[in-house]
Parts: sequence; C-alpha cells; structure tokens
Amino acid sequence: MRNLQRATKIIDALRTRWGKRAYVSTIGLSRILNREFKSLHVVIKFVVDSDRKKSHSWKIAGWYDHRIPGVEPTYPLYEFHVIRRSANPKFMVNKWFWNELLIALAHEFKHADQYRKRNFRQRFTTERRNLSPKADKYYCDFDEIDAHAFETALEWKLRGGNFMDQPTVKEYYKKTRRWAMPEWRRFVKRVHKYFHQL
Repeated sequence: MRNLQRATKIIDALRTRWGKRAYVSTIGLSRILNREFKSLHVVIKFVVDSDRKKSHSWKIAGWYDHRIPGVEPTYPLYEFHVIRRSANPKFMVNKWFWNELLIALAHEFKHADQYRKRNFRQRFTTERRNLSPKADKYYCDFDEIDAHAFETALEWKLRGGNFMDQPTVKEYYKKTRRWAMPEWRRFVKRVHKYFHQL
C-alpha cells in the first residue's frame, strides 16, 4: 500500500530526529506532524479527555472521509486525535507512540483502499444476513474486520510475540467468540494473510 509506505518513511525520519524518547511541545509536535503528513491529506490533533481510564494515559483515534483523493479536499481525508488524560503541554514521543500512530494510519488507509477498489462507491453488504442481534455490529462489519486484520498484522510485525498476545486480537476474540464465530475465523484468516504480505 503506497500511502502506508510513504507514512512509514515519514515516521522513520521522525524517529531518527527525536531518538528513543523525547518530551516535546504538543503544539510544536502537532505542527510538525501536520506538515510532514500534509501530502497524504492527514491531520493530527492533540485533545484532552480527563475521563480516560487511568490505565491508559493516551490513545489514538482515526477517521477516514469517503471522498475522492485529488478533488480539492476542504477538510482532510484522514483525521487522527491523540486523546490524552493530561493537559500537560509536553508529550513524550517514543517507539510506542510512533508504532501506535503507524498502526492507526494503516487502519484508515485500509478503509480508503477498500473504497478505491469499489470505484469510490458506497459499501456493499456490511455483515452476514443471519448475524445474531446480540453480536457487536461494529466488529462484525466486513470492512472493519478487514481493516482491523490489516492493522493487527502490522501490530504483530512491530511488537512481535504470539498472535493471541496482540491487543486487537484479544479485543476481537472477546467481542466475537460468543455470538459471531464466523467473523472471528474471518478475522484470523485475514490477519495471517496480511502478516505474510507485509
């Protein structure tokens, strides 16, 4: 995926720039990230959510806007929020941050790839017709299974370790094992397929 390759090169350059870890201004970091990722139509913002669980000081959430690249985007095609518990103006960048950013980018780039392959038309059937009403529809959505599988394959490559130790794998197993085993099996197959392709 060309966008992911470009993003990887940008992140590798930023890793080199700041070394293993560095405390940097969130305002300055946001400006640098948005300048570096501008050609990919990516905007990254730092936001504060004081209600976040104490076990996680930050997370990255992303969105993809279904529009045709190259058609004067008034807003970015991809928007990412680094959601933090603390309003501290300084933020630590380290390998965990860069890995999580790359994983979040990979997920949204996969959604764009899905959309492109359908000639920018709206999604087709998004779930099984006989899906249990008790199943989690978000995790059982075909596009989400595919995007999460791609994200997980990259996560597995970056983190190493066992398949079942990956955070997204644990989440998918928890959400699908009881009411949506076909979706779980589909997810597992896709993860292994993408793992060998990356």
